[in-house]
Formats: sequence, C-alpha cells, structure tokens
Amino acid sequence: MAGRDILSEMRSQANLSDTNRRLNRWEQGCTHSLEYLRLSRLLNNKLEECKALQSLGDVYLSRGKQEALCFKDTQPGCYPPEVADSLTLSLVPFEESVTLARQLSANQLLGRALGNLGYACYLLGRFGEALVYQQERVSVAVQEGDKVVLNVSHTNLANSSIYTGDTERALEHYRQSVTLSADL
Repeated sequence: MAGRDILSEMRSQANLSDTNRRLNRWEQGCTHSLEYLRLSRLLNNKLEECKALQSLGDVYLSRGKQEALCFKDTQPGCYPPEVADSLTLSLVPFEESVTLARQLSANQLLGRALGNLGYACYLLGRFGEALVYQQERVSVAVQEGDKVVLNVSHTNLANSSIYTGDTERALEHYRQSVTLSADL
C-alpha cells in the first residue's frame, strides 16, 4: 500500500470546502475547511494554514451574506442574530490569517484577509474597525500595484465612511474609485 499523500489530501479538502461554500452547503464547507486546517497544521505548512483559515472565514462570511439577502432593507449592523452570528464567526479565522500572512510576508493573502475582515465588520455595523482594515487593504493594494483591488477598496472605504457620518471622506474615496475605474 502506498503512503498517504497528505499534501494532495489537504488540497482536495480545500477544493471541497470551496465548492460546498459556492453551493451554499455551509456545514460541509465548514467541515472541509476544518480538515484542511488540521492537515496544514499537521504538515506545519504555514502558508497552507493561512489559506485554510481564510477558507474557513470565507464559509462563515458567505453564509452571513447569503442570510443577509433575506433582509434586503436592513442596514449594516442591524441584522438579526442568525446573520450576525455567521458574520461574527468569520472574524477569528480572518484575524488569524492576517497574523500568519504578516509573519510570512504574503501580501496577497494579507490583502485578501484584510478585505474580508473589513467587509465582515462593515456588515456587522462595526464601521470604525471596517475603516481600519479597509485602509490597510488599500496600502497592500498600492504595494502590489493592484488597481482592481484598490478600486474596490476605495468603494468599501466610502461605504463605511458614510455610516460614520464622514460624507466628505466618502466622496473623496468614491472620486478615487471613479478615477481608478477609468484606468482599468
């Protein structure tokens, strides 16, 4: 019998998690993300651990976003507990992913985790935190020269700025987004 290929198994778990998430099969997605995370830690593969944490956060965030669609007229931060709980569950894996990505100097993973954290905080009505994460996301996008992400980040900053009452700042970010859109 051949030896176990844990690396391939880990990547298969990642694919299963992502596919189940896209199919709105939250429990299965979570189960596969947790197994992906367990295997990455078994191999002491910090890069894959960072990705597995993002995978787990993605499942919870996607579930929260899907549940939020049932409450279309609800403002961010005013969702019922079942939606807020899903969104809140996404925070810890994303925060842990940010920590690992910084340790690994993995800017793409860092930016992605920061963007997801900012979006989750925005949906939870934690606009001050959302602004911090989104501003850091802008910094990473500038370092990476990623104009598409920079454009989205400015829009997210504008949206959060509106809810903090800083409409001038929101307008500034929307203008930057328009300028970037013209260059894409």
